[in-house]
Amino acid sequence: MSVYGWVSNYQRHPLGFALFVKPLFTVGYGTRTSREQKFAYLEAFVPYLEHNKSVGIELFRMNREHRADVRLVGIEFYDLYDRRHQHWFGDKGTNALHGRLRCDYRDGRFTSIPGARPRGPKVVYDVETEGSA
Repeated sequence: MSVYGWVSNYQRHPLGFALFVKPLFTVGYGTRTSREQKFAYLEAFVPYLEHNKSVGIELFRMNREHRADVRLVGIEFYDLYDRRHQHWFGDKGTNALHGRLRCDYRDGRFTSIPGARPRGPKVVYDVETEGSA
């Protein structure tokens, strides 16, 4: 079974493409029968992402007997003007991270947990806390 991450480009300008997109995920994994859980960082790479487009990235494969918790914790990319943008969970750039930021798989079922944050000018900075949605 494959687990995918999706990255979307919501820049306002029609020429707002993103280059060298690198999302960073944390992955907690283990077996259904074990309480022990291991953790890893997983960095993906998308060479080019057009304005208003999305791309799916196969992050990893696992057996049905396993469980996993995947979270997007950061993303960086370069824009049209070769400026580097970095957005990390818990930082002021966190408003660029929005959508379904956490996926949990256990007992043959995926649960995708939304972590919506507003985006745009004059957005009030607020960090999502565990359990809020």
